[in-house]
Amino acid sequence: MRSSIKKQLLIFITSPIIILWLSAVAGIVWVIDHELYEIFDSSLQETSQRILPLSIREIENNSANNNMIYLKEIEGHKEYLTYQIRSKNGDVILKSHDAPDTPFTKSLSVGFTHAENARVYTESTIDKKYYIQVAEPDTHRKSTLTGIIKFLLIPTLGIIPIIIFSIYWGIKKSQ
Repeated sequence: MRSSIKKQLLIFITSPIIILWLSAVAGIVWVIDHELYEIFDSSLQETSQRILPLSIREIENNSANNNMIYLKEIEGHKEYLTYQIRSKNGDVILKSHDAPDTPFTKSLSVGFTHAENARVYTESTIDKKYYIQVAEPDTHRKSTLTGIIKFLLIPTLGIIPIIIFSIYWGIKKSQ
């Protein structure tokens, strides 16, 4: 009988602790996911607003060339954010080196949207002559969140057995 009481105590004490702990981890992940979206979206928006005026100068300085402008002075590197400057009729006229030659989206509506496997922010000049689209791969946000979840769960998986053992040991000692 004592063994069943020990077992019941162990279950009644550890179950709420484990449930509360895992609920806290889930809540933290939810909050972090929301905050990451705000931060990453803000980065897309701020990047577009900084790059657009500089790009227009580059385009207007090379206005004799009606083809797409490639920035060859910069060595290729891994980009988390890519961008395209598009004309009012939708043609890509300037882009970062990792951006595709084809437009991220068909639409030039200002704001956030999802393209194929990417979050895209579109901004325009006041006269709607030029548009910029800045894209971030969905994999970047997902890998960031996955890394955070791992760092939250690893200690949790270590703490749960310690809690169970401590409660079991305390019950055993109290006899």
